[in-house]
Amino acid sequence: MNKLSAVAFAAFLSCFSSISIAEQPTKTDSESVQVIQVVHLNNADEQALISLKGIGRKKALAIISYREDNGDFKSLNELLDVKGIGKYILVENKERLKL
Repeated sequence: MNKLSAVAFAAFLSCFSSISIAEQPTKTDSESVQVIQVVHLNNADEQALISLKGIGRKKALAIISYREDNGDFKSLNELLDVKGIGKYILVENKERLKL
């Protein structure tokens, strides 16, 4: 009886161990998809510009001021002409920026 109880208990535990594995969340392709918010440089407002990495209120206003003084950006690289915007900020945000 003791041996039978041990076998039954082992079978019982193996059932629960497989259930706990099945209940653990697994990463699916849909969970790894990131939504990228695109910022249109030629018409973005201050809030949209602030959403970019390394851009605070002061730099956002500098971008808007540059755009008002010089017209629409003709390339993303022209953003480097804005005071306070360097290559690092451009590289960090390039995939989110559109003209």
